[in-house]
Formats: sequence, C-alpha cells, structure tokens
Amino acid sequence: MRVSLDVFSPKIGILIGIWLLSVVIRVPFLNRPLSIHHEWILAHLLITLEIWESKGLSQSKYALIYTYPQDKTNAHLDFIGGLKDKEGNYYYVSYPPLTFYAAYAFCKLFFLPIVPLTIQIFNLIWHFVCALVWYKLLELIFNSHKWAFWGYVWYLFLPFNLWYHGNVYFVDVLVQGLWIIYVYFWLKGYYQAQKARNYVVLFMVSFCLMYTEWIAAFIGVSTVIAGIFLTLKTRNYHWLLSIGVVGVAMLLALGLTLYQYTNIQDREALLYTLQHKYEFRSGRSQSYCSESILHAIKKLVYHYLKAYTPLLILIVISFFYSIWYKVDLGRLVTIPKVLILIFWGLPVALHHIILFGFTYFHEFSVLKSSFILIILSLWLMRKLNVKMAVAALLVLVQIGVYYALFYRYTDAYKNIGEIIKKERQSNELVVLAVTDDFWAIPQIMYYAKSNFYYEDKQLQDLPKFLDKHEIKKYVIFYIENDTVVSLKHIQR
Repeated sequence: MRVSLDVFSPKIGILIGIWLLSVVIRVPFLNRPLSIHHEWILAHLLITLEIWESKGLSQSKYALIYTYPQDKTNAHLDFIGGLKDKEGNYYYVSYPPLTFYAAYAFCKLFFLPIVPLTIQIFNLIWHFVCALVWYKLLELIFNSHKWAFWGYVWYLFLPFNLWYHGNVYFVDVLVQGLWIIYVYFWLKGYYQAQKARNYVVLFMVSFCLMYTEWIAAFIGVSTVIAGIFLTLKTRNYHWLLSIGVVGVAMLLALGLTLYQYTNIQDREALLYTLQHKYEFRSGRSQSYCSESILHAIKKLVYHYLKAYTPLLILIVISFFYSIWYKVDLGRLVTIPKVLILIFWGLPVALHHIILFGFTYFHEFSVLKSSFILIILSLWLMRKLNVKMAVAALLVLVQIGVYYALFYRYTDAYKNIGEIIKKERQSNELVVLAVTDDFWAIPQIMYYAKSNFYYEDKQLQDLPKFLDKHEIKKYVIFYIENDTVVSLKHIQR
C-alpha cells in the first residue's frame, strides 16, 4: 500500500483551507483575558517563559521556574507544588520541560512577545501539524483519502480540540502531535517496508515524547506489547530492534529530566516531590482527592460527555443499527485493529487507571481519547455506508458545542492582577485574603507579574510566614466575588 500527499497538490490546499476555517471560527476566542476555562495552565506556562526572558534560562537552571525575580518577597511562595532552590525560588517538576522549550523557542525564533496571543498562534500552527500527520496516518489505516479526510476534519473541529489546540497550550497538547507522529512511523513499518531513516525518526520522536509527558511510559509499554505481537505474527525480528530504539530514547529523555531536576535541589527532595505528585494524581491523596469513587467516576463521565457527545451519539447509534439490522462488520480481530487498540487504547486506559486522580480532576485528561473514538466512528460509518452528509452535520454540531462551552469568559482575574501590579510597592509581600473556594492564582500572577501569599480572610498563618522569612512590609488585598473590595499596606 502506498499513500502520498504532494505539497503542491490541490489536496493540501483543501486541507490548509479547512484548517484556516477552524482558525476563523476561533478568532472571537483568541487573545481574551485569561479566564475560567482551564486557562490557568496557559498562565502557568507564560509565567515561566517571562521569567526565563528576564532572568535567563541558565540562571533558571533550564527548569520550569515560577518565582518572579523582582525582589526577595517573591521567594518561598508555592502555589502548585514543586522543588525550592537555596534562594527560595520554586520550580514545577510535574512534567519534563519540552512543552515550555518549544513555546519559548517559537517566541525567540520569530522575535515575538511572550503574551497569550503568541502562544495561541503557535498552538494553532501545531494543531495543523497534528491534523496533517493524523490525515497521513488515517490514509495508512483505511487506505482511503475520503475517510482520512473526514478524520482530519473531525480532529480539527472536536470542541475540546478547538479550544485546547487554540487558547490553552500545555503539555497535553504538545504530546498529541508527537504521539500521532510516533504511531505513524510504527505503522509505516507494518504497512510498508521499515527503512533505516524510520528508526532515526522513531528515536527522535520517542525521546521527545518522554521529554514532554509521562504518558510516554504507557506508550512505551504499548510499544513492547505491539513489538512482541508483531514479531510472533510476522516472524520478522526487526520489531525487536524498534523496541530497543524506543527504549533507549525514552530512557535517555528520562535520565536528562531527572538530571536537570536534581540540580534544583537534591535527589531525595525530587523523589519526595514526585511521590507526593503521584499520590495526588493517582487519587490516593485524600487531601486533594476527597470525593467518593462514584463521584469521581461521574466527573470523568461528564468530561467525556462534554468533549465528545456528538461523536459518542454517532458511535452508539451506528453500533445498535449494526446489531438491529445484522450488518456484517467483517472480521473484528485483525492485526491493524489490534495495533490500534494497543497504541491508542492501552495508554489511555493505563493513564486513566493509574493516574485516576488527575484524570477525573482535569477535563483535558480526556483529550488523548479523541484518536480511538475518531477511528471507531470512521470504521462504523464505512461499514454501514453512512452518507457523508452525516459527517458534515457532525462538524456543524461540534462547532455549536464549542461555542456553547467556551464563549463565556470573565476579565476579573486580569483586573485583580492589574490592581496588584499597580498598588504593590517595592519589597512588599503581596497577600491575598480570599474565600475558601477561590483559586485563580496563575492567571492573577501572570497579570500582576508577582508571586503572592494567599489564605482565607482570617490570615491565621500569615504571622508565622512573615516571621520565618523576616518580611517587614506587606499589602493585603481582600477579594470577594472575584473583585478586590479593599487593600491595606502594612509596615511591621
């Protein structure tokens, strides 16, 4: 089987045009104040990039620092958990750093300012790259331009993809494209002859996967299973070589990450922090994940319904139609189908189960499920000979869902941050007195260009913090209903 995509063909023009349409649809949402739809993760990335720009990458230990360097009152202030260096600067170590490096490189390469719109433009371009390789991968799987085309369109216009591949760039977005590229080169080795250059690409992409997101470990497990499965089925031992290439690349990326992060503090502190993070993300930590298992599962189901309702309805209707009318779906167990389940299904299942706390806590955890759901939808539509009008209608419904979910926003966090930036004096600790349910810290930090101490309105622990770090000046901002209602400058 051979599929190709000529850069100068009308086909590529059509694909670019559809991507541009997806960009036009998102224009009203771009460059808005960072708000309530998980934009805190974009704010987090912007904070680190700004600090790198002002302090330098080497001075930041090439790590994901989030302590602004203006003066010493910014030190010792933690808001998302991490490692602290000798100067009291905090670093985020929940993920490897490639996601941040990629965005920073884009800003530097094109001399662009570190602002939300710049990162969103980068994110939109990456969305096109992901969709284009996804198109190529679907051509391999279905041996059909038509079904690859609709898979490409659906990937562009899924509500969560429109949002997270537009407004909110983070680890879970960068890994999407790397994962697609990885599987594409694996499957090329099955559908076509494996070439030496494919091993080079596989090595590079495997390294980048592990240097981006820990789900690479689960993809590595899938790789071992797929390699052994193909070796047994084809009696071709080059699959074991592929396993070795991937394993070496991922171990190198893991080793580099651990080496970088142990330079922040020490190995014991890093292991303690990662263990603490695992307890939260697995759901074992009761301090963060206090909901019952039933409530947590309900939240996860809600994430899936929010992200994929139109697609899920299509799958369910198609499935029951095939049963009712006894449609011959062909062989259900084939090598390509097994490989798809291994590469797209198994890593998602392992991630959901082993990191269940993270999965139900964050709606963007279900982004990674889009691949197997799109493939299942395309397969059912192809077998049932569904008219293409249904596929087009699905796109329109998804656009409507996107607008319904993400059109609303608030500029309250920007207003709070700008007030803090204006009122804060030099060497003055910023203190936020907030209600128990308030948490928009990264967004406010980004606009305030400052770290801060925050606590409920009683501020019972504040005196201990002031004494411990010998802070003499501070300003308290009292926040109610996402508004600064009063402030007070205090000199001890």
